[in-house]
Amino acid sequence: MKFDGEALSNNIHHQLPVLKQLGSNASKRSQTLMQLKLPCSEAGAKKLIRALPAKLSSTIANQWQILETLIKECQKYNHDNGQSSAAFHELLAELIGQERHCYGEHVR
Repeated sequence: MKFDGEALSNNIHHQLPVLKQLGSNASKRSQTLMQLKLPCSEAGAKKLIRALPAKLSSTIANQWQILETLIKECQKYNHDNGQSSAAFHELLAELIGQERHCYGEHVR
């Protein structure tokens, strides 16, 4: 295994605008729901979708479902990446003889 700091830096550089746009979109959704006196939650979004005309409601409901699916995928990938990162750091610490610093019980 090889750590590629330049590739990691490039990856982060490309992710930052996407993350900024995602944050902006989430903010706009929340502001819109608040302006409509709806809760800034899944329940508020679904209530809004139900109140829309049928044709628009169907399109928005499909987009909302896609967004929910993508969010769940991202959460899974983030979890898996965290697990891999922790395992990598643990292995690296063992290889170079550093003491492990962890909060949970270590299981082999």
